[in-house]
Amino acid sequence: MASVVIAAAGNLLLPIYYSGYLNPAKAVFIAYKRSLSVRH
Repeated sequence: MASVVIAAAGNLLLPIYYSGYLNPAKAVFIAYKRSLSVRH
């Protein structure tokens, strides 16, 4: 279970980390979309 949480956190943080330099709003949008897909 812990590995799943870590993997999910990595999927959320990596797009923010990389695209945040280019477009912070896009990074937030990506994180929002991914968080919705994780909950469902």
